Amino acid sequence: MREWIPISTSPKGRLALAAVKEFGARPFGDVTVGELAAAADVTTGAIYHHFGSKLGLYAFVRRDVERRLIDRMEGAAEFARQHAVRAALQVGFDFATGQGFLHLLAQTPLGAEDDLLVEMLD
Repeated sequence: MREWIPISTSPKGRLALAAVKEFGARPFGDVTVGELAAAADVTTGAIYHHFGSKLGLYAFVRRDVERRLIDRMEGAAEFARQHAVRAALQVGFDFATGQGFLHLLAQTPLGAEDDLLVEMLD
């Protein structure tokens, strides 16, 4: 979870948004402090005040972009995992009902040391 979300209308927020755009389009060395300040409609001093340096601003937006990317990737992985489990359960249920195994599987196994189905579902 992000500790700070920039308010886009504040100088710091405008700098962060401009930096994401500029550093996203061009390498770090090709982006100047003046261009960043102009894009954010602030003075160059605002960069040093809020971030310490161009590198500080870059590090801030890099970390923010990484967090956003990881959040999305983790969300997609969780979505896929949940749907994969749902699909596997559906296949098993369809097989059990189609083969007439429901009553057999609904009972606790008699004469068996373990319940393989319960173990798999755990």
